[in-house]
Amino acid sequence: MGITASVMCRCYQEGRTTPCPFPDQFVADPQAMPSLEWSYEPDEDEAAEAYEELQAWLATCCPHPNLIYAQEFIASWKGYQAFSDALEELGAGRFPHLMAHLPDGDEGVTAPTVAAAMLNELDDFARLQSAVRHPVLIDDERGEVISMGSHILNGALSVDTMNGLDIGFNAQGFFVRDRWEMNRLLFQSMHFEQRLLHPESSQVEYVDVASGRSFVCNTPFGSIMTGENGLPRMAFLRMRVDLQPSAEGRFAYIVEPLRRILQAAVEMNHPVRWH
Repeated sequence: MGITASVMCRCYQEGRTTPCPFPDQFVADPQAMPSLEWSYEPDEDEAAEAYEELQAWLATCCPHPNLIYAQEFIASWKGYQAFSDALEELGAGRFPHLMAHLPDGDEGVTAPTVAAAMLNELDDFARLQSAVRHPVLIDDERGEVISMGSHILNGALSVDTMNGLDIGFNAQGFFVRDRWEMNRLLFQSMHFEQRLLHPESSQVEYVDVASGRSFVCNTPFGSIMTGENGLPRMAFLRMRVDLQPSAEGRFAYIVEPLRRILQAAVEMNHPVRWH
């Protein structure tokens, strides 16, 4: 699931399609999908037959099936949120049109004049994206990155439905939150240990290395394994959250389809339809 966008071609408006079988009822609104508007209420059979005939015509009436000049899958919701967070981090004031006109759901339209301004800001973002820093979780024992994090559920990586605790991390550190108490923060640390107290119940103690603050719960991070001494231990004992610069082209997954769909809107002088 995620966001898709499309732009209608100009073939129908410019008389370059084959004759429409329903010239009096056909509506080619660039802000919506092609449809039929009746001056009366057709019965179910007539409406179904007309719909099938319309779809067959739309499929071949011009070089663009369904009058769609361009259509792009923009990003998953997770990827879209990561892009939105990056815009905020670089400074929302640098990207006023992107911030104001990118959809906050899977619907809406963006005018072609606005699309042109968004293209310019998208180019600026592409040049600046390496300055975006993102949190990663590192296993101190092995010196390896465990996770690049999550941009959904406010950074939660694991949701414990039995006791309402969420565990994860963000730029402020690793956290344990009580989802049943409005995400009350129970533990947070940039550098911490995870101590296995009772393997049978998966009870662990999270301990902040700097202050010694601790929190005990039955929501461990990672799995329980057998150590070299034959005793159970956590797979991850000591971890830290680090902020790392983004790799070049990290946001290409969304920048490129956005650029193509915005350019299409400018070329056709038709709005972008988000869906």
